[in-house]
Amino acid sequence: KQQIAAQFAAYARRLTQPTLMLAASSPSPGWKSSGVEIVASTQTSMIRTALRKSVLGRTLGVLAAGEPYLVDDISTIEVELIDADQWLMSCDDDALVNGSNLAAIGGELIQFGEAVPVGPARFRLSRLLRGRAGTEWAAGGHSIGEAFVLIEADAVRPIELPDWAVGSQVSARIPGGATQAATITATAESLRPPSPVNLAASFNGDGDLAG
Repeated sequence: KQQIAAQFAAYARRLTQPTLMLAASSPSPGWKSSGVEIVASTQTSMIRTALRKSVLGRTLGVLAAGEPYLVDDISTIEVELIDADQWLMSCDDDALVNGSNLAAIGGELIQFGEAVPVGPARFRLSRLLRGRAGTEWAAGGHSIGEAFVLIEADAVRPIELPDWAVGSQVSARIPGGATQAATITATAESLRPPSPVNLAASFNGDGDLAG
């Protein structure tokens, strides 16, 4: 878990401010970085999308609740990618340990060992590692149609926000584009340390370990 947390922290830089990750994709072939207007409360700024298209899509079902301690061999989730030419790959357990196939589904970071194509741009993900990098709090509140994004350093763009933006609505849109703005409530989850933290233990009078 520490390896996964360290890898995700590297993707999101050394975070000292509330940070959102911007992912963008298109069903069209080719990709060109575009300017994106970010509006947080009354503040407007501009950022560019990553130089590489994100592997981005949505869930076609509801990911069941899961625990972060063991490989989830029971739950599966089907996802549909925006770009039908993109592909999701399976990986072995050694690759999972080293951080492969890290993805966000809603607010939860997962890893998947198996990715089976089930239709055009559709994959069934299984052999899951849940609640990566301290996101186990989000493992029980999923819904259909949540955003799915493969976390790759060169395909997402961090957006640092001022402290006062926490709790406010943040929207992102391409000026002059035909698509609607994407909106999310800014939180400080990016600064939450992976749990458990500040552990302490001692021995009781019988010599047993006590938390």
